[in-house]
Amino acid sequence: MKVTFYSSDGQTVVNTLEGKYAKYDKAKNLYVVRGDVRVANQEKKQKMNTEELFYDRVKAIIYTKPETDVRVETLTEVLTGNGLTANQDFSLYSILNPTGIFTLSEAPPAKAK
Repeated sequence: MKVTFYSSDGQTVVNTLEGKYAKYDKAKNLYVVRGDVRVANQEKKQKMNTEELFYDRVKAIIYTKPETDVRVETLTEVLTGNGLTANQDFSLYSILNPTGIFTLSEAPPAKAK
């Protein structure tokens, strides 16, 4: 499953959301994405990996459960922790319980899926 988010003019890809499985809850207007979930912000060149993520179209946010492991990679560092909330285009995010900040050369490898 892959969702592509575009700029307001519809011309530029802002970010992508990918996962092995997705389910849509029509009553809540909520997507549940599972299995090697990846979010990538094209402009900021940052990406996030987790095993489960929720996308709320009404609130235009993406988030994980507080206990879910997350890994965010920027151009210069890797951030790890549990739980994440972010705006839909992944330009602003917060790791709820950070467990590590590493430069790219120091970062442990991403977990094999």
